Amino acid sequence: PTKSPTASPTKSLTSSPTKSPTASPTKSLTSSPTKSPTASPTKSPSLNIIRVSDVIASLPPGGDVVIPEGIIVLIDTDVNNVGLIYIKGELRCMSGQGAPPLVTIRSQGILISGPGALMSCGTVTQPLETGKVIFEMLGDRDLNELDTSLSSMGVRALVARDGGILSLHGSTAKSGYVQLDGTMDVGTKVANVDGNVLSWNSGDEVVITTTSFYPDRNEIMTVSNVQQGDIVEFTDRVVYQHYGGIQIFADSVDNESYTVDERAYVANLSRTIVIQADSSSLDDETGAHVMIMSGG
Repeated sequence: PTKSPTASPTKSLTSSPTKSPTASPTKSLTSSPTKSPTASPTKSPSLNIIRVSDVIASLPPGGDVVIPEGIIVLIDTDVNNVGLIYIKGELRCMSGQGAPPLVTIRSQGILISGPGALMSCGTVTQPLETGKVIFEMLGDRDLNELDTSLSSMGVRALVARDGGILSLHGSTAKSGYVQLDGTMDVGTKVANVDGNVLSWNSGDEVVITTTSFYPDRNEIMTVSNVQQGDIVEFTDRVVYQHYGGIQIFADSVDNESYTVDERAYVANLSRTIVIQADSSSLDDETGAHVMIMSGG
């Protein structure tokens, strides 16, 4: 283990086994190349492939992780209580057989930098259709602590720069939105919508937008079931009214009519790839952010 500029322990994935005078020998993470179970793009067939579970096995709490060029790390388990992650090689989501159904990577920030650097989940032709991967940012450390020659990139940041590539391809089956096809009054739990939402499943979270002058009256609801493609029943009842009508106003002077569509939008929030801040962001109002900077 070496020390980062902030004195946080850093794990390099290419260090040879050495004997520390105060610690037991460390395990080398540059094992023989194995075949990747994923369909994500690789830079070279000769790259070493290891798993996140191997990386974090001997990582001190809060330690930084550096993935050097030439190393592919597969996300096979949750990562908790790590510092900053510096990707010079590749960090890749697993897919298909053997992939975890839900995995969360919690860190204080992720920097993807260098000509061989890549963080990938799915591909254009084979997006991550099943399972779920969450990248959760926390803490107050700036990514430039990994390289003091870099300018500030902020806290809770996911950044690609200087040749680094961020390639995320999740399912689009539940993207987009519909609108109400009828007003939802206070206390109701069934919504008629103006499109087919048969792809929505029980347990999905959706947002129904406010139609009042109060911006805090958006409501997050959980789907119970979908009937006939355009009738959605929720597990709970709405607290506020959500307007679902279209108004038409006649202009007798100009002999014209004007249509005003003020219907609430309804959007499914379920995603197979999620980037978010931890719950402390609700208190300090500092969320996660993604930046593609010069050369990224």
